Amino acid sequence: MKKRTVLLLQAISYGLLAVFFISMPLWVNVKDSFGTFFVIGLSVVFGFFAFKNIRQLNQTGKEELVYAPPKDASKTEQASFYMWYFYATLIAFPLLTLITVWDLNDLEGGIVQDVRVWAPIAFLYEQFGYWTAVLSIPLTGLLVAGLLFRKWRLPLTS
Repeated sequence: MKKRTVLLLQAISYGLLAVFFISMPLWVNVKDSFGTFFVIGLSVVFGFFAFKNIRQLNQTGKEELVYAPPKDASKTEQASFYMWYFYATLIAFPLLTLITVWDLNDLEGGIVQDVRVWAPIAFLYEQFGYWTAVLSIPLTGLLVAGLLFRKWRLPLTS
C-alpha cells in the first residue's frame, strides 16, 4: 500500500478524533475542570497527530510503500528496517498465542459461555478443534519470522 494513502487516512482519522473531543462539551455535561482539561488535552494531542501526518504526507514521495524500506536506503538501513519487524514478530506472536490459549482454555473448561477471538482462529476452532486453532498462531509467527529473517539477512549478504 502506498505510504501517502496510509498517511492521509491517518490524518483524517486523527482530525476526526480531534473534532470529536473538541465538540464533546456541546453534547456532554462537563462540570469539573478535569473534564475540560481532558477534552482540550485530547483535542490538542489528536490535532497534533493529524498535523504531523499531513506534514509527513507532504514530504513523502509518490512511490514510497508503507511496510518497505525507502527506495534509496542503504543495505544497512534495509537490514535494520526488517530487523525491527523481526523482533516485533518474536514478541507479538507468542503474546497472541498466550492470549488465545487463555481464552480457549476458559471456553473449554466451561468457565465462560463464549469468547472473542480473531475470526480465522474462531473458524479453525469450529472446524478443526482446539489444537489446530492454538497451534496455528505460532506456526504463522514462525513463517512470518522466517520471511523477515530472510529479508533482514539478504541485504547484508549481497
